[in-house]
Amino acid sequence: MAMAALLSGLCLSNSGLGAAHALSHPLGVYYKIPHGLSCAVLLPYVMEYNLPVVTKRLAKIAQSLGEDLSLLSETEAAQRAVEKIKEILSQAGIKSNLSEWEIKKENFSQLIKGAKGGSLNNNPRDTSDEDLIELLYKMTGLY
Repeated sequence: MAMAALLSGLCLSNSGLGAAHALSHPLGVYYKIPHGLSCAVLLPYVMEYNLPVVTKRLAKIAQSLGEDLSLLSETEAAQRAVEKIKEILSQAGIKSNLSEWEIKKENFSQLIKGAKGGSLNNNPRDTSDEDLIELLYKMTGLY
């Protein structure tokens, strides 16, 4: 377990974190949602949001996950990565949103404030408050 934690830390320190990680912190603070769970649920939504600026990277992820991309455009291949992550999460028994925590839209501004700075600065695509609100709507099942 210590080796896994070490390798995880090395990966995180070299890759930078983004919007999924940034939003997961205030979700843990205010709703006691486990950090890994909120990161997992947010991941496909953030991948989809970032897709226009990381298309090649997402296509490589799809290929690494064993997807046949031979007849797909680069954008379709990138979208396939998002779908594959959703599939993996489903197979692991992770729901596609955090509706069971009853996150209220009235608290979105508080969550966004908690997400600002830090990890959010490393997101490959700039995020406005409106973008974060849309992500929160999707991941809470309120959309």
